[in-house]
Amino acid sequence: MKQVNQTKKSFVLYKDSLDILNELSDVDAGKIFKAIKNYHNEEPIKLSGLLSVVFIPFKNQFERDEEKYNSIVERNRKNGMAGGRPKLKPKKPNGIFGNPEEPKKPDSDSDSDSDSDSDIINNPLPPKGELAISEEKESRNYEKEIQSLIDIWNNVPFFTKCNKITDDIIVAYKKTFKGLSAKTITERFKQSARNYITNIQSRDPNSEYGKHRFSFYQFINQKNAYKNFYNI
Repeated sequence: MKQVNQTKKSFVLYKDSLDILNELSDVDAGKIFKAIKNYHNEEPIKLSGLLSVVFIPFKNQFERDEEKYNSIVERNRKNGMAGGRPKLKPKKPNGIFGNPEEPKKPDSDSDSDSDSDSDIINNPLPPKGELAISEEKESRNYEKEIQSLIDIWNNVPFFTKCNKITDDIIVAYKKTFKGLSAKTITERFKQSARNYITNIQSRDPNSEYGKHRFSFYQFINQKNAYKNFYNI
């Protein structure tokens, strides 16, 4: 029997490993539990026949847990000698998940397309249901606005890539975001996409629903997509 670390005050007993006890009498089940106690106290284990076979899976699991525990202790010891865990470099922000060092002051009321992603992420989202100042009277470059959303969309690895701005996409964009400024559209699109990502990550990956992905066009056009995830 491998030596047990006596500095530990507890051990793990997995629920599914206890199913075998249903096949034993109360007396034999008690003998298994006593053997478990003796194992962890490094006392002699007195089992024979069928009970010695039943105990093997318990012993193997205890040994695996012991090796895992000891490896963690050794790693922490080495980190302590080296001055602690090495610092991780901050990840570079992408189009949806920003990583700014500190909040920036909001920009002026200008809806210029030159706003940085960090400004867009840090500024609070407009209240739901409240329309931003309309830009319909101004000359708008819809293809440029749509491409900025596609760039955000294509930056998520498990989204279906969009490689072309079609007429259907332009029509859906104008219909879905009617009356909103370009800046507000970007803010709301990012919020909706974040919620969509969270939804995907919570699904069963082996189910049909778990494998389903909207295209960019479907996401901005269908009622159960962009609007649904923005209003979560």
